[in-house]
Amino acid sequence: MDITPDVFRKIREVHRLPQAYYGKLLGISVAQVNRIERDKRRLTEAIKRRLIIEFMLTPETLAELLEIHERYKVKE
Repeated sequence: MDITPDVFRKIREVHRLPQAYYGKLLGISVAQVNRIERDKRRLTEAIKRRLIIEFMLTPETLAELLEIHERYKVKE
């Protein structure tokens, strides 16, 4: 599954989570979330794994989330 910083942000926005809570779910700081979303910090495989587990992501569910984001123009 290709999880880019942009996709990382869109997952959070679709779930309407503040950066602080998203970070807590993933075991990282709000500053790390912010830097990942701005592509200023690498999105590690460990963080991707936690994201996949926490949000029960499959290629299909990820595609659905991205479609929802696009369809409803979800913003933070």
